[in-house]
Amino acid sequence: EGKQVHTHIRINGLENNEFLRTKLVNMYTACGSIEDAHQLFDECSSRNVYSWNALLRGSVISGRRRYRDVLSTYTEMRELGVGLNVYSFSNVIKSFAGASALWQGLKTHAILIKNGFFDSSILGTSLVDMYFKCGKIKLARRVFEEIGERDVVVWGAMIAGFAHNRLQR
Repeated sequence: EGKQVHTHIRINGLENNEFLRTKLVNMYTACGSIEDAHQLFDECSSRNVYSWNALLRGSVISGRRRYRDVLSTYTEMRELGVGLNVYSFSNVIKSFAGASALWQGLKTHAILIKNGFFDSSILGTSLVDMYFKCGKIKLARRVFEEIGERDVVVWGAMIAGFAHNRLQR
């Protein structure tokens, strides 16, 4: 069905629409068709953080948590000097949580602090989730305690994290 939509976009001369191209990249990665996503991405005349994030997000939500694909894309973004944003980091951290990649998560946490992104509740929640999924309860609690305004999402991450680690508190 996604390929039919893509064909419809081509037939109607909309293949150069950057917004639609980004959505197609996201759709292909989410459906597990990484090759199609990369081919479409490679055809992009101008790559911005949104098209890069489509590669990241699609790989994370594909169901298989393609940790290596996400890490490769993230590394390439950094090497090319792409201005990473909150959503870039959020997707990367989610892939680390799914793969229990603590070392990569710690390095990314340091980059967040260095670049002034730590005030984001989205990233704070992602870090809490990652540390719990990596079995680092104290680190998860420390990040939680440093979050200024705690919303229902971060509280939910704490509850889920304690449940994931079979803890009662």
